[in-house]
Amino acid sequence: MDTRFYFIRHGDAYPGTKENIQFPETPLNKSGRKQAKKLKKRLRKIKPDVILVSPYQRTLDTMRIATKGKKIKPVILRDLIEIGADYWPNPDQKSRRDENEALSYKRDSELVKETFEKLWKEYNGKTVLIFTHGNFIRCLISCIMGAGWKGFCKFVINLTSITIIDEDEKGNPIISTVSDTAHLE
Repeated sequence: MDTRFYFIRHGDAYPGTKENIQFPETPLNKSGRKQAKKLKKRLRKIKPDVILVSPYQRTLDTMRIATKGKKIKPVILRDLIEIGADYWPNPDQKSRRDENEALSYKRDSELVKETFEKLWKEYNGKTVLIFTHGNFIRCLISCIMGAGWKGFCKFVINLTSITIIDEDEKGNPIISTVSDTAHLE
């Protein structure tokens, strides 16, 4: 297994104790900065070939704190932006789990899948840190598993968690870790 992608969700950027909509310019809050510092300790032994990051402020903040000292210039990639945050449900939202209420899921999941396939091909054989958003990672996992919308609605990606996708013996992506937050304990 030569290729390894670490998908990392940004740290806490919610302005209060309850999650709500964030904007591209929303920075990490105090808790998010603490999470990113803990993540830095977790990532210290990883030697990435490439660092990719969403242009949103919270992902940039998380990446800057967590990779401080690594001598790799990050690549800001618009394809990694948040998707569906204002109209897709979290798993605990029972009211919006009907596929008809998330017509964008099919379109957005195709974009996520295309982005992943492009990156998988471009960075084959590399170790890549990818700082992005929860729905992007949830959507990607659902696509890899063939779980679709119903699968997407059944799990969460925690703040500053690590999801790892490795390469199997045939060169295909295989999910080896989902939403790991051991560094926060």
